[in-house]
Amino acid sequence: MPREYIDLVQLLCPFGNWAHSKGMQVVDKTACEKIRNNFMRSLARIRGIPIYVGHPDDESGIRPLKAAGKIQSVCITEQGLVICARYERKIFSEIRQGKLKWLSPRWQMQKLKEGYFRPVRLISAGLTNNPNIPSSGSILLACADFEKSVSALEKAKRKLSLAIKKIAECANAGKAVSAEVEFLKNEKMDENIAKLNQKPQAFEMAAMALALAKENGGDYAASFAKIRRKYYGSNGLK
Repeated sequence: MPREYIDLVQLLCPFGNWAHSKGMQVVDKTACEKIRNNFMRSLARIRGIPIYVGHPDDESGIRPLKAAGKIQSVCITEQGLVICARYERKIFSEIRQGKLKWLSPRWQMQKLKEGYFRPVRLISAGLTNNPNIPSSGSILLACADFEKSVSALEKAKRKLSLAIKKIAECANAGKAVSAEVEFLKNEKMDENIAKLNQKPQAFEMAAMALALAKENGGDYAASFAKIRRKYYGSNGLK
């Protein structure tokens, strides 16, 4: 069953100075660190920071009950301020389709000098198609894409595991076959030795030939040759 929400990693704001109706917004490393630290020290770290469609809280000063999503974590990268945001599946579809393509951060700012302000605390964010800051809301990674890559990796791991198991089984089977061949070889050798031990020696055959010649009234040499063929075949003694 599909999940009811989708997680996205997004660039909330790249580094730079961004024009605003109230003045220039200075988004530098210091600004991002203050925003992240304020996030980590507040309840927002547990509840998340709301994401609305537009800025309804900016217009009325009252936060709507229903948010389109929430910011779950904030971090700093080489690009700027990055967030991990969670959206309802319906809102995610609209983001993917380009109906709500960008984000607009609403934050508390600290005055630096006349006309220049540094953001220090993130209040909310608004989905919009007319952002003040270019690239705000750019998707860096979608959870669905991440899950696919993880799924592919897990499949590869399973295949590798099965292959290793199969190789081990083949190796064990090979060892078993080698052991069986060795056993049969030794058994055959033992059998030949036993047969050899059962064959009479030359002096024994001489006595047997003498007895046979006396019994049948035949020739001793012919009797010896007959006994030799019986026990050693036509090739004789070796």
